[in-house]
Amino acid sequence: MAERPARLLEDIKFVTIHHTVTGLAQNKQDLIAQANAIERYHREKAIAKNWASKTGGEFGYFYIEYHYLIAQNGEYLQVQDTKYQRLHAGDWSKGLDSHNQHGVAICFVGWFHEPYNHVPSAESLKTAGFLIAELEKKIKKEVKVRGHKDTSIPLTDCPGDKLHPHIK
Repeated sequence: MAERPARLLEDIKFVTIHHTVTGLAQNKQDLIAQANAIERYHREKAIAKNWASKTGGEFGYFYIEYHYLIAQNGEYLQVQDTKYQRLHAGDWSKGLDSHNQHGVAICFVGWFHEPYNHVPSAESLKTAGFLIAELEKKIKKEVKVRGHKDTSIPLTDCPGDKLHPHIK
């Protein structure tokens, strides 16, 4: 399986917000456990579908399709370098408007719709804002922030009806 090539940072113009549809991560320890499970799941998917989605693994993860994971207490874990395109948004066919090609994926660890209806904490939302602001400083421009369901083909419920209203 080939490694995904790096992109130019100036090509980044989107942030896509996701949720994991798993139990909540309360802290960094939970994030690491969830990241390991997501790594296994995304690796299995990549191999089964023959996706060329492996990265250099600078943060210890080669297959996770998100760049950041966020816990309820506001701690976060960077799991991919933002230089990598990831297959997270389901919109590869959109070309210049593709969040996969031109976006960074921030994923809240939890299930933010039925049947669990987790609610994002103020701390986790603040962290997402911080990560977006830091990205904008790094790339020296504003990004458009959207929920996964705002860009995906086919449609999805991600990031859930309890998280989506907080996206600005």
